[in-house]
Amino acid sequence: MRMSEKRAKMVMSQFKFLFFVLNTTGLYVSHESRDASLGFMVQRIRQMKFVGSVALLAFGHRLTASGFTTSPHLSPCSQIQRQFGHSITNPTRFEASVTQRSLSTKPLEFPENPSPFSTIKNGILTLHHRLRNEEVLQWRALAFSFFSSLFLFRHAIDVKLASLWTFLTTSSSLIPRIFRTDSYEWVLAVSAFFFYIHFFWYADVSVRKASEQGKVHPWRKYRLQDRFEADKHRRSVELKLRRNGEIPSQNELVKNYSEVTKQTGWNWKAWTCEVWVYVVPLLTWDILSPRRHRRLAAFGAPTTIQVLRDITCGLLLYDILFFTGHILMHKIPLIYRTIHAKHHQEPEVRAGDVVRLSMVEEVLEVGFSIIALNLLGAHPISRSIYNLIITFLLTELHCGFDFPWTPQNVVPFGLATGSRRHHFHHRNGKHYYQKFFFHVDRLFGFFQKDDGSLHGDSVKPNPHIPPAWQ
Repeated sequence: MRMSEKRAKMVMSQFKFLFFVLNTTGLYVSHESRDASLGFMVQRIRQMKFVGSVALLAFGHRLTASGFTTSPHLSPCSQIQRQFGHSITNPTRFEASVTQRSLSTKPLEFPENPSPFSTIKNGILTLHHRLRNEEVLQWRALAFSFFSSLFLFRHAIDVKLASLWTFLTTSSSLIPRIFRTDSYEWVLAVSAFFFYIHFFWYADVSVRKASEQGKVHPWRKYRLQDRFEADKHRRSVELKLRRNGEIPSQNELVKNYSEVTKQTGWNWKAWTCEVWVYVVPLLTWDILSPRRHRRLAAFGAPTTIQVLRDITCGLLLYDILFFTGHILMHKIPLIYRTIHAKHHQEPEVRAGDVVRLSMVEEVLEVGFSIIALNLLGAHPISRSIYNLIITFLLTELHCGFDFPWTPQNVVPFGLATGSRRHHFHHRNGKHYYQKFFFHVDRLFGFFQKDDGSLHGDSVKPNPHIPPAWQ
């Protein structure tokens, strides 16, 4: 359909009026305004001029395609570019004209608003830079990828879980036979404790030996007791200098702390004495009352969502039950002395202290976990994974290290308690009564306030670390 000459001229007149209004309005705003808050108006005017220019060029191409022309030498598109070319090809002409026409007032200069594509690009570059330089963020990205994969590929994982369940309940191989025994769950928990505790024992020994040789082990910056002693030394130097009327220099405050931190004794009794208090009653119960075969028969193959739900809810419920018992132990002196004092024997906690418990406390610890799983009706495979996870969390809570891959750093928003807060609890005997999470402690105010003190800084994610340890 060909466009009439009358209609084309009318549209051209409308475009001329649009550009006249935009130029006049923009000139007034830039010339009269002294308020930077009106800068957005100039930006919007420029954006409107650009959109109008694009529409005008498109209209010119349409006229050319329709065969319409008002000049025997120029196409409609060329005529438009000649008439409006300065506004289209030189978008800063408006600002230049303002500068020329302003007699005594310099036009306001407003920073260019980045385009959406530029914002996205800058965000990606910033994230890439942080991923390359922040170890905690790398572990968070890995954890996010892992749990996202569990959700995205849950149907494929469900198939594998069904095959695994059939294998564990029907096969005569060694592992399925162990899985079907009544002692399987507590044997798995004890084995996991043995592995986790000795990993952190190795870390303790490595840091201590390097310090005794005058070296700095790469893991020393993660050790909470060393951090605490180094920060205490820095604060004492600062206080001494201020008392003498001196202004402490930065070099004096960050002086390397090279002393060998005296580590607390390792809880070897955990394996020579206390483990039998835990093992013998359970083994006796399993022999006298076999029951696992009936429990396994009541379950079918689990799903990925079911396993995740059982583990998450199990940890949350256990944490609530433990919080209730733990705070009573601390608030009632008689209960503390008779049940819980043994666990607080050392102010500087180490991984072996996770099993430094009185007999009553051992029964309560194990009982809370069993009650939580039984109330939820957790699947046997969920219980197995739960045992591996909870034993790690309990050991990490007492390990005395603040590695970047631990839950207190990987879980965002400070939702996990972790070793920093539990180390504070053992050192001061108050606050942080939950084991894994922080929501109940936060609700009731059982946490150290950020007051700039030594104790307040000891629970922060980024405490003082001597430069030589970095």
